[in-house]
Amino acid sequence: MAQQRFSDIHRRALELNPDSAIIHCSFGTILRDEGQREEAITEYRRATALDPGQAVFHALLGSLLSEQPDSDEAMAEFRRALELDPDLAGSLYGAASSLMEQASQERSA
Repeated sequence: MAQQRFSDIHRRALELNPDSAIIHCSFGTILRDEGQREEAITEYRRATALDPGQAVFHALLGSLLSEQPDSDEAMAEFRRALELDPDLAGSLYGAASSLMEQASQERSA
């Protein structure tokens, strides 16, 4: 119930301010938590397009993309996040996890 209310509030906020990267990012997180991965990816992509200098937006996008079979795009997002903020621990972890998954898949092939 509360989650739906948060979604409704964010939808309304985006109607009023469609170019707010932070609202798109926040809405992406709500959608992710609701299990709506594709919709969350769309919101994170919009946030990174609106404010490409925010490392955390790239890290969040990379995190969701890393759950998909082809994680090259996830690695690109993690790398961009690290370029913007080398101290962003989540990006370091995400990049390492993606590399380990890729290596595992290559060994299995």
